[in-house]
Amino acid sequence: MPTYTRLLRTAAPALALAITMPVSRSLHAQAPSGRALAIEDYYRVKTVGGPELSPDGKWVAYTVSTRV
Repeated sequence: MPTYTRLLRTAAPALALAITMPVSRSLHAQAPSGRALAIEDYYRVKTVGGPELSPDGKWVAYTVSTRV
């Protein structure tokens, strides 16, 4: 199996878990408050870009952006 495929298969689940864990914890922590979504909340949302594998296959890079 090529190194790229092997790394992608092992890194993708870990990356997905690392991205969704903080989101699910923050959503769970906010659920009991019961307040409506405010415009200020929209600016706290982080968008995660697609992962890119380095040419040597040792690193995975992705972007995290917020609204300004």
